[in-house]
Amino acid sequence: MSEESWLQHKIVDHAHGLIAAIFQHPADWRAESRVEWVPQHRRSPVRVSAMAAPQGRDLSFQFYPMQSFLWPPMPLTSPGQNVEGVIQIQPVSPQDAMARIILPSYRGGVADLKISAIDAQPEPTTPDPRAPQAQLQAFRITARIEFDFNGARREEEFSALQSIVAFPPSGWGMPPMISWTLTDICSVGAVKGGLDAALPTALRIRRSFQINPQFKDLVQRTVRNMIAQAGRQTDALLQQGREQIARNAQASREFMARNQAYVDQQQARVDAMANPVWTQTSSVFSASDMMGDGDRSDYTSHDQFVDAMREEQTVHNPENSANSKISNHVDYVWKDHEGNLIGSDDPNYDPNRGSDRRWTQATIRKPNS
Repeated sequence: MSEESWLQHKIVDHAHGLIAAIFQHPADWRAESRVEWVPQHRRSPVRVSAMAAPQGRDLSFQFYPMQSFLWPPMPLTSPGQNVEGVIQIQPVSPQDAMARIILPSYRGGVADLKISAIDAQPEPTTPDPRAPQAQLQAFRITARIEFDFNGARREEEFSALQSIVAFPPSGWGMPPMISWTLTDICSVGAVKGGLDAALPTALRIRRSFQINPQFKDLVQRTVRNMIAQAGRQTDALLQQGREQIARNAQASREFMARNQAYVDQQQARVDAMANPVWTQTSSVFSASDMMGDGDRSDYTSHDQFVDAMREEQTVHNPENSANSKISNHVDYVWKDHEGNLIGSDDPNYDPNRGSDRRWTQATIRKPNS
């Protein structure tokens, strides 16, 4: 086939008005392509795909988007998780990469799929001056499959490049970080029996594929900017979180201060009510007179509330009005002639047994009693 019978197809990034890549195909083939940006995939944000096929013939060639992987998983992620466009799994053999990743991704839904052959050959690598101590590996993987499609048995040959970069540990006791990719993924397919004749054309199409250096630079700059922006957003969220924690702590301190002030105020009121200051102007009777046998002041519900707050109860004890309080945890109270009190929960308790004094049961005061 002469040079004039081949055309160049431009894969256009319409979002940026830039040619992403080019490839050649026979003039009687029709080609189409797509560049898709996925903003949430910060570390691998672009997907480039294309296809070419002759008109009127059951034959096709396809380019597929690259796939990116990382091991060990990033912090707070789990194995197998897609994090910002990078899948967190450890490297697999080239054969497993084809059989367990590529083929299920693009032919997982076909009927009666059979893999007739998978082959992997080492590819030369070029050291990256930015990571001189990194270990590089690369493999060209090919696989031959067949399956049922549109009522016919179809054959396809898949090809991909597996690249593995192992970076030295970042610290003592840390594992090496391994970044690996599957790129240059493509396939050629035909009705069974027609694949071998199409392989030379497919190989030429694949080898003609070229990435535009300007587009490659755009992708790299976009990745750096998106990661930096994500870092700034994370820092901003952390700062907002720290500020919110500080505000919450201040609000908590103010609430506790107000609460303590309220408690102190209420305690002061209780103390004032429980220990009144008696004067001649407020009453013609003394405090001892009011608590004596001839009690001239009712025992009110408020007095009972004050006693409850103090876990006390008032006993009618004319012998000693100053000693008329006792714990409210006893049900039975006795008094002697000196005004001393003794309490018990036992209804059968008798303090006179073995005592050198006479005890009589006292009356526990109730409101208006």
